[in-house]
Amino acid sequence: VEPRTRESTKILEGNYAAFATWFSGVFGHHYSDHLPTIAYLRSQVPSSYGFIFQDTKLARDVLQFLDRSFYDRVVCWVSSVDLFPLIWGCQRPLNFLRRWIQDTHPFAEPKREHRKVVFYSRSSPDAKHGRVLDPKQEEQVLQHIRDAMARHNRSERDVIVYTGVDKDGNTLPVAEQYNIFRAASTIIGPHGAGMLGNLMWADPTPGNCANRVQALEFIPGEDSKQVQGLYHSMHMRWRNWPVDFHVLLYTKESSKKRTHINLEDLDNALDAMWGEGASIV
Repeated sequence: VEPRTRESTKILEGNYAAFATWFSGVFGHHYSDHLPTIAYLRSQVPSSYGFIFQDTKLARDVLQFLDRSFYDRVVCWVSSVDLFPLIWGCQRPLNFLRRWIQDTHPFAEPKREHRKVVFYSRSSPDAKHGRVLDPKQEEQVLQHIRDAMARHNRSERDVIVYTGVDKDGNTLPVAEQYNIFRAASTIIGPHGAGMLGNLMWADPTPGNCANRVQALEFIPGEDSKQVQGLYHSMHMRWRNWPVDFHVLLYTKESSKKRTHINLEDLDNALDAMWGEGASIV
């Protein structure tokens, strides 16, 4: 790496692999794009090599939680480097990430009553780019989910509303986010990194299709393409992760800042996911 100033020079001896990319420190891109590439590098680079990474709090926090021994191999954290990624994100590198998570955090099936239905709310300041579900409708959505849980005799005790922050507005530690999503049986909410980036903590090796975590993502359709790109979904990035993906389209009343869904469509979606003999869609 060519130093920008003489004072920034750090002499390294031995062999190293370096990874840098754009959107450094951005939650969604770090989880769905950067970590799969780092997982691939980890699988290919000899254990005697060190690593050079861009220095962000997010990168440090996630790697320390995911694999402390690998974190210790990062011998140089730099604020800015002129490098580009070997691979960009999803598909084949996700397989390496799945194996890495399974190695360092093996999945233990929680008791049925300890499983969680997680609803992702974009109501916190941490959520960027709008797409906040109308607050009044969000309360209705939560009630419809609870009603469907009762209708289908779900064993989960209640809906966990996940905003990514605690009651004081501080970002939840990685370990707490992991605990929420590792125990999730179903994840519901609008398109966003807080929901779909955390899919990586779901069971990476379910024994069969029926045991996959279910995800219901709210996305733009023809009547609501003003919200974001038409049919913009995380399914394209996470489609080889073992999750049963479903989508629900925003209604035409939605805008970039405030979104709405059809509650009857929500009921139909929940019945399709949770009903007796429900098919994998």
